[in-house]
Amino acid sequence: MEAFDSVVVGGGPAGLSFAWRLASRGFSVVVVDDRVPANSGKLCGGYVPLSVFEEFDIPRSLGVQRVSGVVIVSRSDVWDVDLGDTVGFNVERDRLAGFLADRVKGEGGVVVEGCRISGFEVSGSGVVAYGCGRVFRGRVLVGADGAYSRIGAYVRGGFRRDELGLAAQARVRS
Repeated sequence: MEAFDSVVVGGGPAGLSFAWRLASRGFSVVVVDDRVPANSGKLCGGYVPLSVFEEFDIPRSLGVQRVSGVVIVSRSDVWDVDLGDTVGFNVERDRLAGFLADRVKGEGGVVVEGCRISGFEVSGSGVVAYGCGRVFRGRVLVGADGAYSRIGAYVRGGFRRDELGLAAQARVRS
């Protein structure tokens, strides 16, 4: 059994960002993702505001296209809004996730690729997650693998995926 402060399931930008913040504050963390490399083959990461690049010291070279405006298309018209200056970048999700995975590892965190979590148990003392013949124990379980994952189903409390989806986001003081 491998013990950590936090077990993060999902190696996309959300899970890796969370893991990096924990690891940079001295918590032991493992990120488990079912893809090799983590997060590969997923859709584009999309737009990331310039303020996020600045706040989290993300190199602008990860941006694949500078965004300085928006085009709005309706059935009857097109509006081209020029915002004047760069407000963010479109990013390629795999490159961003690779950068974040390197940050997690650089802070002492562990990234396990190609491992699908097949089950988990939650108790008052923490969580135990099972996958790829390994057992991950943690005080905290972070489900960053989608609203319709096993963890999402547990959090939804018995609702079917066509009845309820769940996404939660919080900004907390560190």
